[in-house]
Amino acid sequence: MSSAISHPSGNPSLFKRVLLAGLVFQSVAIGGAYATGRETVEYAAKFGTLGWMSVLGTFALLAVFAYLVFELCRKFRVFEYRGLLKLLIGPFYWVYDFLYLLLGVTIIGVLISAAGSIMADTLSVPVWITSVGLVAIVAVVLFFGQAVVERFNSTGTVLLTVGYVLFAVLVLTVKGDDLVANFRDSAPPLDPDSTAWSSISSGLIYGSLYLCIFPAAMPVMRFARARKDSFWSAINLGWLIALPLFLTYFAVMAFYPDPAVLDAQIPWLRMLSDYGPWVVIVFGLLVGWTLLATAVGLVQGALNRVSVNLEDFGRKPLTRKGNAVTAAVTLIVAIVISQAGIVDLVAKGYTAGAWGMLIVFGLPLLTRGVWLIVKGAPATGNTGDGGNTGDTASPGAEQTSEGMR
Repeated sequence: MSSAISHPSGNPSLFKRVLLAGLVFQSVAIGGAYATGRETVEYAAKFGTLGWMSVLGTFALLAVFAYLVFELCRKFRVFEYRGLLKLLIGPFYWVYDFLYLLLGVTIIGVLISAAGSIMADTLSVPVWITSVGLVAIVAVVLFFGQAVVERFNSTGTVLLTVGYVLFAVLVLTVKGDDLVANFRDSAPPLDPDSTAWSSISSGLIYGSLYLCIFPAAMPVMRFARARKDSFWSAINLGWLIALPLFLTYFAVMAFYPDPAVLDAQIPWLRMLSDYGPWVVIVFGLLVGWTLLATAVGLVQGALNRVSVNLEDFGRKPLTRKGNAVTAAVTLIVAIVISQAGIVDLVAKGYTAGAWGMLIVFGLPLLTRGVWLIVKGAPATGNTGDGGNTGDTASPGAEQTSEGMR
């Protein structure tokens, strides 16, 4: 399961050094984070015109954590999450795997619930058929291996990114005056006791949820050559997440405080319902594909973690058939969890998972991670800020890769 990642020869392009990590990160995050619009309502739009502070809070937290993760990867030549966690929390690195599995099942539960609602509302497909179909498709895609998984995810990412821009333009072209009026009148939060700090802290909590996605982007940092590469990669990652959130936030604010949108399980679907059936059908197909792609990525991450832990106990990793069976079981559990509904899963499950990730991964990054960047000895052959980096890691820093997720 493990394989060495050597330092790339030659001079990697600016795209690989600065842009690629953020794009890989977004490819995993985009379906679960943006597709329904429920997350934007729960963590930003419910604060009215203060909600933009939440999105900025998410951007700031992700940019800071991304810099710490990327710089630790570059400096210590460790490009997979377990090696990094061993640097940060030593023998307790397995707690991250446990949290990832719990959070991953919760996120997949949201995706299943969303996919069922979307297909029922757009194409009148019964929810149970969508759920069974999703289990079958994910298992088949995973059976055929990583290459198919990556193609599946990248296609959905490009399509949904384009779709978000088009959907936002469509909504704001018609409802732009309502958006302007809400900001002109300083539309208050739904909860009158909410403050600016309530909005900012909500964005920080939401940003912490993304800590489970950093393992996907870490291998890309093998292309980094200097500290500035880590910095600009982090900034790029932050805005790639924040921009779609801003687009969704502004679209929701064009309808604020309409309960038909803010209380909907899938606000995007409600916002587009008056623009003709073809828009809703395109949205359903597009987002359904992306939700499926994100589910594939999350299950693949879970399978990687199961295989690696089996190897730790002296067992053989999962076979191709074992991957398919384990994926199906995971998705069935997620289907059961999805019965709680999107609103409760996002409000409670996501928040609990975010706090767990912040404690297990975020706080060590802000403490020992900062100390290692400032005082720690870099990997052998790494000049620290842009010299040639060798392939030999420093003590305690692993050089293996356990997959993209």
